[in-house]
Amino acid sequence: MGSMIHSEPQRSAAPAMDGFDEVVLPHLDAAHRLARWLMRHQHDAEDVVQNASLRASRYFRTFTRGDGPAWLPKIVRIARIDDVALIEGALRGLPDRFRELLVLRELEDLSYRELAAVLEVPIGTIMSGLSRARQAFRVTLNNELTRSTPAVNTRPALSPPRAGAAVSIIERT
Repeated sequence: MGSMIHSEPQRSAAPAMDGFDEVVLPHLDAAHRLARWLMRHQHDAEDVVQNASLRASRYFRTFTRGDGPAWLPKIVRIARIDDVALIEGALRGLPDRFRELLVLRELEDLSYRELAAVLEVPIGTIMSGLSRARQAFRVTLNNELTRSTPAVNTRPALSPPRAGAAVSIIERT
């Protein structure tokens, strides 16, 4: 039988560059904590971190191997600002009556009965008004997304990571 020669694999003189997993994954917990603090709601925080992770993945090739621990939180902050601006823009695009209904119901968490008392209308009117307001919000949000998305649109107009907190409003329709 011939002898087997064992050799070590050739190693490059330059240090290996860390990949996405080594740079981003160790900081996901910190990103979640930051997003939770910024958004004050777990579901919204998860959406922001998902959006930030997608952005980090998409733009990882631009990472300069500098400060890994600061890179992902910075993206989380940008993603949060983008989502909040998007939702605010969509709300501004609604008629006053729809905006009032959505803000009181979804942001102030008033019950249908409380809404009816505040607005001095029957509960049935509140229910139908909220349905129409949510539909209008969906259309306005899609318009905002279309306007804010670059010409090369690589994602659907209303993806949960991009829509952030708006998803809870739309899901109730």
